[in-house]
Amino acid sequence: MHSGRFAILAGVICWLAVLAVGCRPSAKPGEDQDSSLSATDASALGDLLTDDTGKFAYRMPAGWSSVKIPGNSFKVAVEAEQSGYRANIQVSREAVPRRFDLFVEESRKSLLKLQSGAMIREDSAFTTSAGVEGRRWIVNVFQNGERLWQAYYLVPGPNDDKLIVTMTARTDQELHLTYVSDICMKTLVVR
Repeated sequence: MHSGRFAILAGVICWLAVLAVGCRPSAKPGEDQDSSLSATDASALGDLLTDDTGKFAYRMPAGWSSVKIPGNSFKVAVEAEQSGYRANIQVSREAVPRRFDLFVEESRKSLLKLQSGAMIREDSAFTTSAGVEGRRWIVNVFQNGERLWQAYYLVPGPNDDKLIVTMTARTDQELHLTYVSDICMKTLVVR
């Protein structure tokens, strides 16, 4: 009788630990996450991008590469240049000692204040293949006189860490890259 209670308690503790860490204990960056994707979705994925500290990883869009840009904390995923522009995915990691929902609301206010003419067109929940629940925004912004499309993914990490993953592209790439960015973020693992 006690061993049954212990097994249930151990299972609950394990599940809570998984939720706190933000990924399955067996998940390795770029592995297992792809198994839940369809063959069509998986074909949109390219190489694995892992940050230098091993704190997160995700599969980039097919044909993209990663580059280190001075001033950025993490590598940036970029597509080949098209008409003088390179769509990109950038990650920022913040240690924010507050609940995730408050972080999301503060980030929303900050985005709308700092990005002139920014408009959040979509706001929805999303879940990675590893079971991490986050927030996704589709945003139109103006930068350097050009209207751009952005997909923001806000994700809780371990301890007080929060990730903001941003894909930026020209608006003529929006339809395709909305689909591709969602697939890439399904593969996101945060450690």
